[in-house]
Amino acid sequence: MNSVCSIWEISNNLWGRNCPLCRSVVTHSGIYSKYNATKSHKLSKLCKLCSNSDIANELEKSHRIWFENGCWHRKCPQCNDIIRHIGKNSKAVASYSHQKLRTCNSCGNKKVYSEQSKQKMREAIVRRVKMYGIHTRNFNPRACDFIDSLNYVFGFRFQHALNGGEVTIAGYFVDGYDKEKNIVFEYDEPIHHTPSHSNQDIQRQNRIVNSIKPTMFVRYDEKTNRLYDSITNINIPTNFTLTL
Repeated sequence: MNSVCSIWEISNNLWGRNCPLCRSVVTHSGIYSKYNATKSHKLSKLCKLCSNSDIANELEKSHRIWFENGCWHRKCPQCNDIIRHIGKNSKAVASYSHQKLRTCNSCGNKKVYSEQSKQKMREAIVRRVKMYGIHTRNFNPRACDFIDSLNYVFGFRFQHALNGGEVTIAGYFVDGYDKEKNIVFEYDEPIHHTPSHSNQDIQRQNRIVNSIKPTMFVRYDEKTNRLYDSITNINIPTNFTLTL
């Protein structure tokens, strides 16, 4: 039974009631769960989230949580990315999560590994891919066409997914690699502008550069139509148009 003015038994030694403010279910467990649920219901005790409303107002005043575009926002305490909270009780959730230093999903799923362990894991994936006869990971055909244009115009000899398979460096498949000139090429789709992707790209590039010390690390930004050497940040002029 779940009514406005009652408590109900969920299972053995587990009783529930509704928060009088947000109507969310509050559970009480243990041998005194029925007594605690009854007492809390009579005293109109709020759930943990709603009881922090005063704290939430203070956090709002100090701009540590804020309302924008129909939902409440806060920053991840680790990566500083913005986290959105949507729903009826989103302000309380944002306040409670801020106090508990809850991270975003990306940071919450991260485990701390040494650089050596990370490289071993990447190389193990590469070995499994090769073992089952797959020559490359998922690839972008546009990138392959673009690399072919670079090879034709600049005389590069980039190997890519469709002309021999992507080369692995430091446990990573790279979009293109000219072994003779020791030049790496990466093709960045618009999604690479998001904070999570751009941070991963920086880490990936640094590991590859530290591993083989390439003469150039050429990147093409599809969103801005920019071709450049990311080591020196110098643009590379193009006199061709990519056509599919």
